[in-house]
Amino acid sequence: MVKVKDIISEIEKTAPLYLAEDFDNVGLLLGDCEAEVKKVLLCLDADENTAKEAAEKCADMIISHHPLIFHPLKALNFSKSAGKCMKTLIKSDIAVYSAHTNMDIAEGGLNDLVAKKLSLKVISDLAFGENERTCGRICEADMTLGELIKRVKESYRLPYVRYAGDENKKIKSVAICSGSGRGLTDDVIKRGADLYITGDLTYSDIRNLSENGISYIEVGHYDSEISVTDIFKGIIEKAFPEIEILISEEKNIVKTV
Repeated sequence: MVKVKDIISEIEKTAPLYLAEDFDNVGLLLGDCEAEVKKVLLCLDADENTAKEAAEKCADMIISHHPLIFHPLKALNFSKSAGKCMKTLIKSDIAVYSAHTNMDIAEGGLNDLVAKKLSLKVISDLAFGENERTCGRICEADMTLGELIKRVKESYRLPYVRYAGDENKKIKSVAICSGSGRGLTDDVIKRGADLYITGDLTYSDIRNLSENGISYIEVGHYDSEISVTDIFKGIIEKAFPEIEILISEEKNIVKTV
């Protein structure tokens, strides 16, 4: 019999909790670690929609990247989205485990997967912090910005991307960060990267990079992180082939026209 704690143990072999940033909230956020698990739902966002989906599909556990609970809860109002989500999960006895920045930072985690998808060789972590690893990576490249834009679009099956810079510029060093890379722009500048690829930045961040001679490609927050379900799936199916794995039907809430 596979229990919640067994699945947690396997995930944390790849992404131990100590890697998580101080601001984050990761781990078992709802449920009983001794509960039996026969079916899991993997997703990017643990929210009202994925809670309902898990309940309808009779999943025993949700494993998400973005935490179910990020800011402290002051109330559980069942007429609000957060309250509806928690009510569904509790009534259906569904455990929720979230691996966020620890999975971003981990060796073999989400940032390494981004580099792999883009066929870029990782040289080092982007930043240097107190943990043994940090978020983001510095990678080698030998192509133009235009060629890398094409590669990003093809790798992530995107009709278009936002970018800044001269498409003919030669790119030798690429900084990457899955999700929002706002907190690492200063590190990108310090490392002297030619290009920063991340999920999303503000206009001011992009201007700051441009003024320092650094190009930018925006993948989109959802698109840069949804493949985390592939990592979760690989871990679980290798350790527990008897567990039924469901990939959430969640979609990107940001539309383009």
